[in-house]
Amino acid sequence: AQKIRLVQPSIPQADKWDRDKRQKHFDQILRLSTLKMPIPRLVVWPETAFSAFPGRNAALLRDMATAALPFDGNLITGLPRLENGRLFNSAALVDATGEITAIYDKRRLVPFGEFAPFRRFLPFVDAIAGPVDFSAGENDSLFDVPGYGKVRLLICYETIFSGEIVNGEARPDLIVN
Repeated sequence: AQKIRLVQPSIPQADKWDRDKRQKHFDQILRLSTLKMPIPRLVVWPETAFSAFPGRNAALLRDMATAALPFDGNLITGLPRLENGRLFNSAALVDATGEITAIYDKRRLVPFGEFAPFRRFLPFVDAIAGPVDFSAGENDSLFDVPGYGKVRLLICYETIFSGEIVNGEARPDLIVN
């Protein structure tokens, strides 16, 4: 049986996006990832654990992955992603060199948390849901993680849509929420 390390740092929600505390948060995630040896070949970080856009911070992601993983390891991390002007709540499969080898964009978004329904009719909604909506992902492919098989990614409350976890012939070997 393969081992997996699940990392859940204790970072208050109010501090999560504070850029002045970003390095402290990253240091905590790395410390928890490497606290006990040997480090398993799969490490899982939570939703938006990498609180930076990977396209703009590729070197930071690379440095964190190489510090957190064994030479043949993989990391699944939540991260925000900006693509063609659209914002996504995503999960990425990152290898030990820091290369993103697979992306999953959350398909079921939380109303008033990740998008504001009827935004144009509700002038006060920016104060509740923020000024920018996340976009829903469209790809439901599985991550192929060496040594672990096919992994179904679910972000946050997507787990309540249990009928979508298994899609026809695409049966996961592992589910990561």
